[in-house]
Amino acid sequence: MGESTFFLSIVFDKPLSKTKQRLLRRFFGDLIETSEKWHAARESPPSSKPSGEEFMRHTLQLVYLYLLPYFKGNLQDLTGLLDFGTKNELVRHLKITKKALNYQAHVWHCANWEPLKEFIVSIWGGFGVWVSEEYAQEAIQVGLYYQAKLLRKQFAATDKKRAE
Repeated sequence: MGESTFFLSIVFDKPLSKTKQRLLRRFFGDLIETSEKWHAARESPPSSKPSGEEFMRHTLQLVYLYLLPYFKGNLQDLTGLLDFGTKNELVRHLKITKKALNYQAHVWHCANWEPLKEFIVSIWGGFGVWVSEEYAQEAIQVGLYYQAKLLRKQFAATDKKRAE
């Protein structure tokens, strides 16, 4: 199975409080835990394999909300949405400050972190980008674009305040 290192970077609109930072860190821990359970459930013998609904019933609340739009009743619906690396990678590579989140993990190369990025941005605000190392050059260009966009937004707000 092909694997790749994925990178996720989110810049928040407003500084995150320590409580929100802890909640976001816990959410990532819950994602890893759910991923481990999902992989185990998929590999279970048919006689003991949980149904998709049963799996979702035992999913932690914030992870449940993240997965719900993509779940159509089958465990296979979640393929690519629960690949976030290991607990060890989480400890080593998840960086959350009041201004940004950065994470990297070695995952299945067909994983999709777009729904994760969108979910985090919808709750905590801001904008972000994710990319696989397979497309790192494009990621640098996209990252520079978003940095420039943020700076333009900040300069516009500063100019507006000065004008008042």
